[in-house]
Order: sequence, then C-alpha cells, then structure tokens
Amino acid sequence: MGTAIIRKKYYLRNLREEAKIDPLEKQIIVLDKQSQKERKIDFDKIKAVELYYSWNSNAFSSDLGYSKIVIEDNAEPILITQNNINQYYIYKAFKNKVTVNKSKFANNL
Repeated sequence: MGTAIIRKKYYLRNLREEAKIDPLEKQIIVLDKQSQKERKIDFDKIKAVELYYSWNSNAFSSDLGYSKIVIEDNAEPILITQNNINQYYIYKAFKNKVTVNKSKFANNL
C-alpha cells in the first residue's frame, strides 16, 4: 500500500512538472505544464544535488527514485523523478555537487 501512495505522488508530480537538462546552455529547464511557463536555472546557481535511488529491480518499484536539486538563495528545491530524467544524467552533470547518494526500496517525495 505504501508503494502505491508513493507511486501516485510521483505520477502527480510528473503531471504538473517536467524537467530537462540543457548541457550546452548549462541550465536545468523546468516546465510548469498547467501554465506552460518555463523556469531556467543556470548550473552555477545549483548549490547541491541529492540522489535517492530505488534499489529494487522489479517493475513495481524500480523507478521510485528521485533527485533533489538545491538552489542558492534558499529557493524551493527542484524534485526530478527517475521517470522524468534518469539519475545517471543528473549525476553526470553535477557529480561535483552531489552531497547525498542514498538507495532505498522506494523513496517518498
């Protein structure tokens, strides 16, 4: 039951927001799907990156990991689900800023 609740939170987040990494411009682009407004965050404004992996390999919970991007000036952090951007790409782009790297069965947002 707990995994189903976590999965629903991930699903609802992905309905509201989509994130992309633009390696050429060195930006994370967050699209609010309801208002169709984009927010661009330069890589140099990112203070830290926290990676929460799901260690389970079954289809029911293998995608229940997320990345938390902490931004300077105490702005609200960006949460990116594993289904939106694979954590490998986030790690690759920000490996020098990763402060947390945890693995659990399922990670609550």
